[in-house]
Amino acid sequence: MVYLVMSTSYNGKMNKKNENCLMRCSNNACALHEYHIVYRDDKCGVCGADMVPWQEKHWLIEIADDENLWVDGANEKYPCIIAFEYKRLRDFCRKPDVFGTILCLKDNFEALLKFETLIAYAWAAGKADPDFEKNKISLITTPNPSMGTWNDLAKKLINNLKEIGKDLPVGIPLEKITKVFSDDRIGIVNWRNKEIGHGLTRFEEDKELREELTEKIKVLKELMLSI
Repeated sequence: MVYLVMSTSYNGKMNKKNENCLMRCSNNACALHEYHIVYRDDKCGVCGADMVPWQEKHWLIEIADDENLWVDGANEKYPCIIAFEYKRLRDFCRKPDVFGTILCLKDNFEALLKFETLIAYAWAAGKADPDFEKNKISLITTPNPSMGTWNDLAKKLINNLKEIGKDLPVGIPLEKITKVFSDDRIGIVNWRNKEIGHGLTRFEEDKELREELTEKIKVLKELMLSI
């Protein structure tokens, strides 16, 4: 832990509210992000981003510590591929690592989609019309299918089953998962593209980012509880 006392060329004006407050830069790419600084200005002298009070407990750690946001005993309840990713997500929150949390949250939703799609195809074998076999072959032969492709294949399976009057068992919440991926507000594919695919990352003090991650972790918990 490093403490600095820093003065900046700030036109002779002192921000009294920061005079005795430990600050840090809100830009996680800035050299002053990891320092505890007694700073005399609202803006970082290195990158120009906002200076914010140093919080001893990062908001991601608060998310990790909130038992209401997490499935209790997930390691024992779920297949290893699901349980492993879920544990990684909480570990990234505890670090705290904002970008790592975003990546791992995406991985959790993707693992759920792929796992439940494969389970649903296995269950539906012999219960659907000929289009089922065609879609199954499409799933198997598509090279490195994207998350959007997996979602499309899952929706095709659901539609095939509905056409012949079949529904997936309660413990295979594939339709609920596809709705989460396609939802205008939650939309995991669009959110992934915005946050990761296009290379756009926000400052970790962004209130909207905190709210989005909290909401998606809640949605993830709801999906896991429906399995």
